[in-house]
Amino acid sequence: MENNEYKMLTVEEVQEYIPFGRDKVYALMRSDSFPAMRIGRQYVVSKKNLLAWIDRNSGKVFNL
Repeated sequence: MENNEYKMLTVEEVQEYIPFGRDKVYALMRSDSFPAMRIGRQYVVSKKNLLAWIDRNSGKVFNL
C-alpha cells in the first residue's frame, strides 16, 4: 500500500478538502499562515501539512 501523506496537492485538490472557490484557495495558499509553497508558477501543499493545518485551525475565522 502506497503512503501518500507527503503527496503534494494542487489548488484543485485542496478544494476537495476545503470547499472554497479557486480564488479563495489561491488567497489561502499565498497567506503566511498556510503551509503551502510555490514551485515555479504553481502553489502546492503536502497532504500531511494540509490535514494538520485543518486540525490546528478548526473553529477559527479567516478573512480572505
